[in-house]
Amino acid sequence: MNDNFDEFKDQSDQVIWLAFKEGDESAYVFMYQKYFADLINYGSQFTRNGQLVEDCVQDLFIDLKKNRKNLTDKNTSIKFYLFKSLKRRVIEYRKKIEKVSLEPTEGQREFEIVLPIEALLVEKQIKEEQLLKLSEAVQQLTSRQREVLYYLFYAELSYEEIREIMGFDHVRSVRNIFYKALDRLKTNFRVVVCFNVFA
Repeated sequence: MNDNFDEFKDQSDQVIWLAFKEGDESAYVFMYQKYFADLINYGSQFTRNGQLVEDCVQDLFIDLKKNRKNLTDKNTSIKFYLFKSLKRRVIEYRKKIEKVSLEPTEGQREFEIVLPIEALLVEKQIKEEQLLKLSEAVQQLTSRQREVLYYLFYAELSYEEIREIMGFDHVRSVRNIFYKALDRLKTNFRVVVCFNVFA
């Protein structure tokens, strides 16, 4: 594991991707090791079926390797590519296995896990009681609001990447959801200092 990380840790995503496409097994292993945990966490946002998520992640990497020659040559964000592919796969698997609709309605709690923004708040020395209140406030958000915050603060995706992964036509749709989420959090969680992390 360390050898793969030493070889590629300072390389751009484009360089790693091209190495993988050219058949470099070290590049493939590097991507697997670097993103596996993030993908498991991300897939778990859409279902509590841990086995389904793990199967989807494993199948994603199997298909990635199998079809590497047919993949695009340009990839400046491997994480975004993997997230987008995994989201589609998990929802399709759920549709088959759990018989749920492919596109949840706004009222459904599709993006259900508490947002992992605790680390950001710990850095700001937010008290445990305030953290609990914030977690409760996050759960009052809509599914799409939680999803946008997850992409911004945990996955660190750009507005454009979030637009694409969520299927919006315009970036402003993402921004609107983001600002509505912040307004709702401020209403439900009245500790102003917390929102310095969102500036």
